[in-house]
Amino acid sequence: MSKKLIVIILLVILLVPGLVFVFLRVFGKNEFDIPVYHTEGVAVWPAGCVPIIARPYRLAGAWLEDRSPTLFLTAGSASIVANVARVTDQTGDELHPVYVTDFDSVGQNDLRCQLALEKPWNTVLVDPEGQIRGYYELSTREETDRLIMEVKILLKRY
Repeated sequence: MSKKLIVIILLVILLVPGLVFVFLRVFGKNEFDIPVYHTEGVAVWPAGCVPIIARPYRLAGAWLEDRSPTLFLTAGSASIVANVARVTDQTGDELHPVYVTDFDSVGQNDLRCQLALEKPWNTVLVDPEGQIRGYYELSTREETDRLIMEVKILLKRY
C-alpha cells in the first residue's frame, strides 16, 4: 500500500468519530426525567400512619411554602448538614430546604406520614406541584450527588 492511502485511511478513521461528536453536540438533546413517586397512590405507609387514598398522590399544599422545589430534611448530623450545604451551593437559591427536627411531636408526625418517609431515607425532594420526586439518605456522597443531579434536572423543568 502506498503512504498516501495509509494517510487517507488514518484521517478517515480519526475524522469519523470527530464528526459524530460534533453532530451529536449540535443536533443531540440530552434530557433526562426523574421519576414521580406514588403515581398509583402510596402502596406502603409508615407504621402508625393513616393511609391517604389519592391517585396520583400529592403532598398537601400547606407544606409547600412557595412554588419552587422543596427539600424536606429530617436529620441534622454534621455530615448531612455539610452535604445539604453542598447541594444548595451547587443548585442555587431556587431550592427551598425545610428542616424537620422532631417527627414525634404533634403535627410533625403528620408530615412524616404525608411524605411516606421511612428509614433509611432522611430527605425527600418534592416538586412545586406537590409530587414526591425522590427519597435520599444524605449521609453518603453518592446519594448527595444523585440529589444534586436530580435537583438540577427539576430546576430546568420548572
